[in-house]
Amino acid sequence: MNIQYFDMPLLEVESFNGHRKVMQRLAFGVREGYIGRGQETTVAEILELEESELRKIPYFGTKYFELFSKMKDDFESSTSIGPHKGENLECEDFDELYNLSLRVYLNLMNLEEGDLKALKKLESKGLGTSVSSLITLNQKELVQVDGIGEAAISGALNIKKLCVSELVKALRGEVDLEGFKSSVLLPSKVDGLTIEALDSLLIEDLDAFIKNLSSNEEFIFVRRWGFTEEKETLQEIGNCLNLTRERVRQIEKGLKDKFRSEKRLTGGMIASIVESNMRCLST
Repeated sequence: MNIQYFDMPLLEVESFNGHRKVMQRLAFGVREGYIGRGQETTVAEILELEESELRKIPYFGTKYFELFSKMKDDFESSTSIGPHKGENLECEDFDELYNLSLRVYLNLMNLEEGDLKALKKLESKGLGTSVSSLITLNQKELVQVDGIGEAAISGALNIKKLCVSELVKALRGEVDLEGFKSSVLLPSKVDGLTIEALDSLLIEDLDAFIKNLSSNEEFIFVRRWGFTEEKETLQEIGNCLNLTRERVRQIEKGLKDKFRSEKRLTGGMIASIVESNMRCLST
């Protein structure tokens, strides 16, 4: 169902998408007077119904309850501000979670393509994409922003959910953010990281990046970045792949930009780590 319909009367919703089956059954219950308050009953009100009320709808059995529960979880996790359903954090815990979010940033390399597109859309609309901004996203506010569609909102709210979950784990001691043990979040400060640890992180990032490339992209990447015995020219690679020299150059540039933007450590961080280790060696 299109998320912008959350506060609309249920009977005015024309598209239910992934929740079509259960929503059509609920709409039947509203039309026939089994549930709700008539024509004005909103989707939000339907999601608040208790099991005893839903049982008033004929043939609303176990399968429908499962579908209703899944739909309700989807909406509650995406519309809440702060921790999503299931984390059970108190208000003061959220303050702690928010403070932690100020000290981390997103690991773009492990995000799905749709989520990356959602981030770019948020940026294009002047919205914050820091972790602290993402965990306070509100669905109702997002749908009011012109030019942000359902896919972008869904992706943004999914990232929010991932961030909150990982921050909660960090607060509980279940994941070590400072030790780069999170697949979602990265520490913004890398004080004390050794050259050996730096090498390990970069190699891990390269391996992960290459695994997600197409066969042609991998062929170009490893041969232009010197992972073979001898770096090959654009023309040599183009001859092998039946591509023009210019097309190989375009692909290479795209891959370089993508890796540089997605690797866990920025250029500034790498320089800081090297400089810090050099100072230690000179003392």
